[in-house]
Amino acid sequence: LKIAMDPDFRGTGESQQFWEEILNHWKIDSWSRIFLEVQESNLAAINFYKKVGFKELRHITRFYSNGDGAYTMQCELR
Repeated sequence: LKIAMDPDFRGTGESQQFWEEILNHWKIDSWSRIFLEVQESNLAAINFYKKVGFKELRHITRFYSNGDGAYTMQCELR
C-alpha cells in the first residue's frame, strides 16, 4: 500500500490532519503499532513522520529498485 500527498497540498496541514485521523481510527480499532518504509534521502518525509509520532527502527540498504536505502519507522498506538 502506498500513500502519497499531492504536491499542491504539501504544507497546508492536510497531511498532518490525515495522519492524525487515520492513527486515531486505528487506535480505536485496537491496532498496537504501524510500520512504514521511507526513502533515506526524503528528509522532509522522515521529519514529518517523526512529527506525527513515528520513530526510526532501522536502516535498510538498497531497499528500492534504484538502489536507494530506506528507514523502517514505527508508531506505537497504545
